[in-house]
Amino acid sequence: MGEREGALNVGEKVYRSELTPVDFLRRSAYMFPDKTAVVYGDRRYSYRDLEERVNRLASRLRDAGLEKGDRVAFLCPNTPPMLEGHFGVPAVRTGGRSGRLLVSSCCELAARLMLCHQRWVR
Repeated sequence: MGEREGALNVGEKVYRSELTPVDFLRRSAYMFPDKTAVVYGDRRYSYRDLEERVNRLASRLRDAGLEKGDRVAFLCPNTPPMLEGHFGVPAVRTGGRSGRLLVSSCCELAARLMLCHQRWVR
């Protein structure tokens, strides 16, 4: 049997990086910008659209003063805004690091910021 093609030599470094969900979204938006990422009823969002919406949310949260260790509660149904929250909250970067937590059910954890779906606001 011959040597496997592409096999690593002893002492050769292996380079890899971990993909966080936010990194995965950014990579998908770069590689497949026009592919459908979200389908909700008649609405469809491409990966480019989803990344843009997530970046806008992250920017607004950063502008609102969100800091490392803060919790953000989302009180909304399983809709595109909830999906955007799952990416947008950890996408907030201050000093090059994330560290914020999305609380999708705010029963047990106190949140610094709470975002609520309009149909549940009186």
